Amino acid sequence: MTTFTHLTNDITDFATRTINGKRHYIIPTEGGDVAYPSITSILSWFSAQGIKEWRKRVGEKEANRISTQASRRGTNVHKIIEDYIAGKEDYQSNLMPIHLEDFNKIKCELDQNLNNIRGLEVALFSHKLRCAGRSDCIAEWKGQPSILDWKTSRKVKKREHIRDYFVQGTFYATAWEEMTGEKIENIVIVMAPTDHDVLVFEEKVEDWYPLTEQRIDQWYRETINKTLN
Repeated sequence: MTTFTHLTNDITDFATRTINGKRHYIIPTEGGDVAYPSITSILSWFSAQGIKEWRKRVGEKEANRISTQASRRGTNVHKIIEDYIAGKEDYQSNLMPIHLEDFNKIKCELDQNLNNIRGLEVALFSHKLRCAGRSDCIAEWKGQPSILDWKTSRKVKKREHIRDYFVQGTFYATAWEEMTGEKIENIVIVMAPTDHDVLVFEEKVEDWYPLTEQRIDQWYRETINKTLN
């Protein structure tokens, strides 16, 4: 079992509240609490129509089965990875074979490339982007500070299929710099598809910032008639 170095940070957790069906993080400020929508809720708004069409195509029963299975798989694998990085000795207890298979694919990458953990499941917000969320992992990847996200997938996905993952990572990097002063330039998505080797996507924050700002601004304009500026 690899032992990772953990660095400290002063970031505290934030309360959440559901507002108009969307998760919001409640951020204390000198002028009172501010409710920022989660980046996940914002990005899901863009994909809602596509998901609706998919559900209609495969049928509600099958769509529910696939969605439940995928959610359970993703949640369990995230928990295993978090426990492993945190150094919990019983991280492998009571694992289903498919979850262990996913984890072992990702574990090889973690052991080779990950260290100096800034935080796991860190709650972040950005006043600049008026948004909040929770990052899987902030650490060094191949010696460079990075935003890291762990994904499972039923199918192999190409870079053009996961643009929202890079937008999400860009938000986390922006929020982290705003809250701590540390600039993070790299986004790393580590994905375990079914019946396929692990996939690792490495991107630059600067390449995805314009789209990130555009997506968040569009959500504000079209859902609550506001802009970021």
